[in-house]
Amino acid sequence: TAQNLVRAGCRAGERVALLLPAQWHSVVLLAAAFRAGAVACLLDPDGGPAAVGYAIRALGCGRLIAPPPWPARPELTEPPRAQRHAPEELIAFMPAAAVAPGIPELPLDRDATVHAGVDGAGRPAYLVHSLGSHYYGARGANHALRISSHNRWLFNVPFHDGRSVGLVFRCLVGGAAL
Repeated sequence: TAQNLVRAGCRAGERVALLLPAQWHSVVLLAAAFRAGAVACLLDPDGGPAAVGYAIRALGCGRLIAPPPWPARPELTEPPRAQRHAPEELIAFMPAAAVAPGIPELPLDRDATVHAGVDGAGRPAYLVHSLGSHYYGARGANHALRISSHNRWLFNVPFHDGRSVGLVFRCLVGGAAL
């Protein structure tokens, strides 16, 4: 999936808007963005066209990954025009033998995610997290409330919510099923 994102033209450091529900393919696409070196900008699909379009422009996203009908709505991506992808275009199903074993080494100091929100005055605000902040946050949380490969966690928060990436990392670090 990361290779498909790169083949589609995604560059390291590029900001990619993810306008996705809390489903399995969202987690796969988030991990693909990390492996491709992109910065995942998690946006609220219920935010409305004006808010989503503003966030895409303000964050400088070069790509938008969203299920239809979002990719077909040009007012969300202009200006500048973000290249649109449906999740199904990028998700690759490969036999287990074709997947490299182990966890790829990723630089912990690079930007990983941007969460959109509002400040106390109701203005748009954006919070940038590095891979390291997610990783070490997950390690600390797992130390306080241990999860392991014997656990399963229900993905029950909206994907754009800041807690969602923390949950994904806790499961990755602890080896739990998500």
